Order: sequence, then C-alpha cells, then structure tokens
Amino acid sequence: MDNIYPKILIVEDEKGLRLGTEKLLIRKGYSVSTAENGKIGIEKSLASDFDLALIDLKMPDIDGLEVLREIKTKKPSTVCFIVTAYASYETAIEATRLGAFNYILKPFTPDDLIHEIEKGYKQRKLLLEADELRKEREKNLLEIAHEKSRLNTIIESISSGVLLINKEGKLVYFNRACLNKLHFEKLQIEDYILDKLPHQISELVQKLFSENSIKKSYTTEVEILPNGELVIDATCSPVPYPDGTFAGVVVVLKNITGLKKIEQLKSQFISMVAHELKTPMAAVLGYLDILVDEKMIIPMEKRREYLSRSAIRLRGSLEMVNDLLDVSRMELNTKHREIVDVDISEVVNQAIDL
Repeated sequence: MDNIYPKILIVEDEKGLRLGTEKLLIRKGYSVSTAENGKIGIEKSLASDFDLALIDLKMPDIDGLEVLREIKTKKPSTVCFIVTAYASYETAIEATRLGAFNYILKPFTPDDLIHEIEKGYKQRKLLLEADELRKEREKNLLEIAHEKSRLNTIIESISSGVLLINKEGKLVYFNRACLNKLHFEKLQIEDYILDKLPHQISELVQKLFSENSIKKSYTTEVEILPNGELVIDATCSPVPYPDGTFAGVVVVLKNITGLKKIEQLKSQFISMVAHELKTPMAAVLGYLDILVDEKMIIPMEKRREYLSRSAIRLRGSLEMVNDLLDVSRMELNTKHREIVDVDISEVVNQAIDL
C-alpha cells in the first residue's frame, strides 16, 4: 500500500452527515467515496479496494450489518466501522462477530473520527502485511512442494536403489528401484527395516548408528540370488541434520551382477592365457636346456630343428601377447576390429605343432 492516507468509503443515508464527513476527510488529505444507501455501498466496496469503510447501522434498504457482512466476506482486509446513534449490546456482539473493527457513536467530533481512522489504518496495514506473509508462505510451500516433486521424480528415475533409514531403524523413504535390487515385492514407510535387509547391510547401518558420526561411509557386496544371479553393491552413508548432527543412514544399491560376471570371465581368461603361454614356454625352456647341456651330443640338424621349434613357439606367444594388447586397445576405442578370412586347417596344424 503506497498511499500515505487511506482510501475510505462512507456508507450513510443521512445526506448532511455523509457530505460533512466527506469534506472533513478530504481536507485531511484522505481519498473518499460515498454511498447513500446499503446497496450502493456494497457495489462500490466490491468494485474498488478500500482501506476503511464507515457504515451506518440503520439504513432504509439494507442495514449496516448486512453491508458489513458482504464487505468482510469479499474484502476481508478492509477495516470496517459501524456508525450509529442506537448502539446496543446485541448489535455490538453481532457486528464484532461479522468483523467490525469498532463502533463510532453519533454524534462524533472530528477529532474522535480522525483518531478512530488512524487506529483503523494501523489495523489495515497489519492485515495487509499478514496477507502478504500468508501469500509468501503459500508461494514458498508451493515451491517446496514442486521441488519435492522434482526431487522424487529424479530419485525415482535413477537406476540405483535408495533407502533412507532414521535413527530408530525405521524406513522413511525408498524408491521403486530398491525393490528390484533387494528382490522385495513391497516395503512400507515407517516399518522397522533392519531385520528385513540382508545381514551385511544391516550390520553396516548399525555400525553407523553406534559410531553416531557423519564422516564415514561403508560399502559391501551382497549376493541376493544364488549362483551369482543377482549381486548388488550397497553403500551406507550417514545423513546429517542441518546442524551437522547424525540423523540417519542412506543406503544406495547398485546392481553389479554384470560386473561380477565380467570379473569371472576375466579370471577364466587370464587362467587360459597363462596356460597358453606356459605350455610353449616350457617347451622352449626344454629345448634350450638340451642345447646348452655340454654333456649332450646333438647333431647340427637336430639343433636347427630345436631352435626352429623354439622360434615358432616364441613367435606364437608373441602373437598372443599382441592379440591381448589389441583387445585392450579395442576396449579403449583406440583400435578397430577387422573381420578377415582364416584358413582353419592352418590354425589347427599350428596348434598341434605347439
């Protein structure tokens, strides 16, 4: 409200009092509108936003209490006075119930009227401030609701499972992905969750509870389904309150079944490669031991054969090492694969020779 003086509506059927009050308030710098009966008063009050309304109690068409009711229903922050020479206990109670700020008794002096208007204007400013605070609070609540909705959407869309557990061990939040990761059909908010989780995860959560610290996190691998059909990685981290104290634990679950299978394949592959390298190397060492043994008399033709076989085996081992390096480069996208024709009989014969 930018204007220094309030905007006032006078609803008064007595012409002399209406005009006299209007002139008095205009001289004081107020913005004034008048209505000669209740009907016009209601129409004007709803058509514009008045700070204050002076309402005569007794009018021929609509009485002041009905005008008061209409104004306070549609314009609750407008401060209303009931002006009357016929005040009674009953009408005072009813006017207060309907939202009247005060009574102004006829006849009144200019000083009395200005004093009441100043008090009413202070009330009007308080009402407007309260209304602004309410709107701001509703806006903030709406923004929080939208932010919460966005956060829920984000958490629900990620592939990792998320569990939030309070200090009592009760579940306070989870996303749908965690049901799949734990192979659960359902979970219930506020249920005690520690006895339902795999013991490896429960132990880490309870460890964080006992430490009551927000500085450490723990990770473990859990086989959910036998034979490595479902393996998860569970990371348990403390969740702090805004003041930094321990509030609970968040558990993030990732499906690492594929990674575990790759690790197993790599292990098998390494064993196979070790065998493929060990066999020709052992043969080469055997040939070299024979060649360097001074006690053994070996014809030159046989020596050439041993050296030739050793060279073939070493060359085959070198090719295998190069193939492994090529595989590594392909994983790093630094080498492209090329499919070529191969004489399978030649490959078989080379393997037999080795």
